[in-house]
Amino acid sequence: MIVDNQAIDIFMDLSRFNFTFSLFNTKNTNNNDSDSSQDDSTSTEENGNNKDVLVETIGTFGIYHITVCSSVYLANIPTGWVQLAIIFFAPPTKFMCISPTNITDACSKECLTVEYDRSIFIETIVTEWDLICDRAYLTDLSQAIVMFGILFGSIFFSLWSDRKGRRLTFVSSGLILLTSSLITSFVHTFWQFCLLRFVTAFALGGLIETSAEVIEDIIEDDKREAAEILSQIPFTMGHGSLPLCAYFVRHWRYFNFIFSAFCIIYVFYTFLFPESPRWLFEQGNIEKAIRNIKRAAKCNRKHIDRIRERVILSYSQIPNRAITRTVTTADLFRSSDLRNNTLIMCSEWFCICFVYFGVSQYIAFLQGNIFINVAIGAWLTLPCTSACVPLSKRLGRKCLLICTTATTGISLLIFALITLTGSIKLMMLTVGLLTSCMTMPQVHLYGGEVFPRYIRHEGVRACFVMGRLGAMLSPFVVDWRAADFMLPALILGIFSLTISFLCFLMPSVKILSTTRRNNGESTGDIESIESVKSIEHTDSVESTESFKSNDTVNNDGNAKSMKKFKAKGK
Repeated sequence: MIVDNQAIDIFMDLSRFNFTFSLFNTKNTNNNDSDSSQDDSTSTEENGNNKDVLVETIGTFGIYHITVCSSVYLANIPTGWVQLAIIFFAPPTKFMCISPTNITDACSKECLTVEYDRSIFIETIVTEWDLICDRAYLTDLSQAIVMFGILFGSIFFSLWSDRKGRRLTFVSSGLILLTSSLITSFVHTFWQFCLLRFVTAFALGGLIETSAEVIEDIIEDDKREAAEILSQIPFTMGHGSLPLCAYFVRHWRYFNFIFSAFCIIYVFYTFLFPESPRWLFEQGNIEKAIRNIKRAAKCNRKHIDRIRERVILSYSQIPNRAITRTVTTADLFRSSDLRNNTLIMCSEWFCICFVYFGVSQYIAFLQGNIFINVAIGAWLTLPCTSACVPLSKRLGRKCLLICTTATTGISLLIFALITLTGSIKLMMLTVGLLTSCMTMPQVHLYGGEVFPRYIRHEGVRACFVMGRLGAMLSPFVVDWRAADFMLPALILGIFSLTISFLCFLMPSVKILSTTRRNNGESTGDIESIESVKSIEHTDSVESTESFKSNDTVNNDGNAKSMKKFKAKGK
């Protein structure tokens, strides 16, 4: 019985050692055991690195990767339409009281009939459902419902994607978006409109989340930065096409129907979009994974002779870990450094989404041509988004974030506090929109790198929730222009400067090579490692306690057993 207990404790100690070693990639300082430790770490890395089998078989980048990424980007063009269509659903509308004719205040109770200025737009949701005066807040509410739908859809479809697969989630989201968006053009009441807009946004959230997962599955770390930044371009294209479509179609129903009809492409994705081979591999569906990998390898002109052997061998070498760890959002606040980084990143996401979506909607209320104002602000963000790739490599995440957020805040404060001409005002507001657009992809990448790997998903999810909350509040702040037209710009500018100051408190995250990312953790993991060592050690000890069946075994016996085990191994 003593021998069994000692064997259990030996297994427990070895499990704790391997768990800590593989997580932090530390080296054994004992010279006698250094060679065996290096061999164990190499074996653990080779066996646990599921990414290698795809790299070896289909390569790091080729025609297959370009095709999948291009199809994902094409499918994400409606993201700009759904999130910013409110600009032309509810544009600035003039109205006056016509019955009785002696009433000058159209919002007074004495006014019985209101007439709208339809010289620019034939029909909007404002004119159709009288969203003016004490009902004007309903337009802001409809936009907040859209952002809430995206938030809810992202969380729901993220879990569904892990269980049912990327392809099913991606196609289902697209088909739901197509159906609900088309039906929106035929609703009769405002609340029906809000309900279908929520369903559309819910599907869009799944499309956004699954697209990010598909790209993450097939793109290696050294190219993932460019892929993530370029994924913002479809949103910009959707945003930029809104004024063009609205210029020729001045009725909100036909306007919505036209860009909804584009979503018919999701029907073709049902037959053409491939399943992620990485997801199939991780789920243990080896036969389908092999078939998909072979198709990808043929597309990239790679040899397919030994793919089956490599995939089966790689899957058979995945360690069956007895120690598992359940990670929750509460773990983000268990150490001081991790807690500070979480609070700062959540605040940054909240402020950045609040500022970006606020400026995007606020620019439509400037004097002048609404189509030109929105088009200038939208299309100029295209080169700015593309410039993020070389600038981030040149300056680094932290420096670029500070520069863009500070520029956004300064331009908005100049717009709000200094008397300027109409063209200069438009330029200042456009600069604020451009720099805030440059901030969006950077903060997405920064949020993914600043959290340790084991809790990264929870950290990014918390940041995403805060970002959507900021986007939900932005239309209500823009509506404060009724009290003072410069007030929204002043608030948005202050929030943007707040972000730039918060960036100074964040750790620097360098851009790593593929080798360093595959061999260890990201810079965010390395810098945060000291703050989570105590957490991991405590959790590993708690987990291994379940292997003990007898608490009466003394420590001296365990130590002697360990020495005998090491001597036998030598």
